[in-house]
Amino acid sequence: HTFTTLLNAGGKGRVVECGEVEGRIFFGGDVKGQEKEAADDDDENSSGTDEDEGGGGAPIPSSNNIGEQKLNTQDEADPRRKGMQKARNREMVRQAARRGVAFGFRVSGGGDREERRDVEAVQGGRVVESSFAKGEWGIRWK
Repeated sequence: HTFTTLLNAGGKGRVVECGEVEGRIFFGGDVKGQEKEAADDDDENSSGTDEDEGGGGAPIPSSNNIGEQKLNTQDEADPRRKGMQKARNREMVRQAARRGVAFGFRVSGGGDREERRDVEAVQGGRVVESSFAKGEWGIRWK
């Protein structure tokens, strides 16, 4: 539905990038803007100081350091989960685009009539086979 809405909103030859649809569905906006905000959040959370300011050697393990290491593994699991979810979301959008290229999209043809319109995969301004498209690619009406 999002693909057809964006395709219809643009003029003839409008290319809808998969990243644009991903942003609208999962973030309510542009996915690139969300990635920038996430990077800004990471910068705010860092303390900006080196933990190893005291000298050049390896830190001496203490009971506090061991506890912090366990917390770090839990903290590392959360970004990994977020990254995996982001990859799943991206792949769902790309699968929908590939299905659209293969079968077309249903659009209302006026009144109660529905018709299927064909789309083609576009990458870097060139029409490509959707199964071979890598990186940023989109679709447009044929």
